[in-house]
Amino acid sequence: FAPVTQVSWQLGKVLFPAAAATADRATVGARTAEAIAGIALLLAPLLAPAVALAPWAFPAILGDEWEPLVVPFQLLLVAGVLHALANLVGESLSGTGHVALHTRCYLGLLAGLAVLLPVLIELDGARGAAIAHLAAVIPFAAVYFTRGARTIGTSPGAIWRSSAPVAVAVGAQVAVTFAVLGALRAAGTGEAA
Repeated sequence: FAPVTQVSWQLGKVLFPAAAATADRATVGARTAEAIAGIALLLAPLLAPAVALAPWAFPAILGDEWEPLVVPFQLLLVAGVLHALANLVGESLSGTGHVALHTRCYLGLLAGLAVLLPVLIELDGARGAAIAHLAAVIPFAAVYFTRGARTIGTSPGAIWRSSAPVAVAVGAQVAVTFAVLGALRAAGTGEAA
């Protein structure tokens, strides 16, 4: 949850009062879309290297006993970044007086986790817990990026347009990262390479 607690909530301390002090919804929406793009620029480029390096780094740094937690870490990292981006809409919702929608979204997330966690932990342990988090945060983010976005004076399209350059660059980064990783493995290099 570091992307949420250390980045998104901190920026939310700025977005919430700015939204509360702004009467024009379009301005709030534009600021929120820009904040999402900024946080995406900060967090999204970290995903590919973290996911690619985790299978080597966990055992090398933490010990072999941590190897089973590689996939849960990778899934939770993606869920954390998505949650951090969506939370910025929530902060603006609260600042514009739409606390009820913000609260219902979080209650939906918690309800989803309450249902999914026990079942998926039983089926797949820590990996199941990570899958539950990712599965619960996707609809949570979808509601924020659609209904929440429109409520604060923006749209899913405006959020996408502000974040598209980041998404394109990160998509290229992901492709290159995993192409290099595949080439290294095909060449027979060890995990350290």
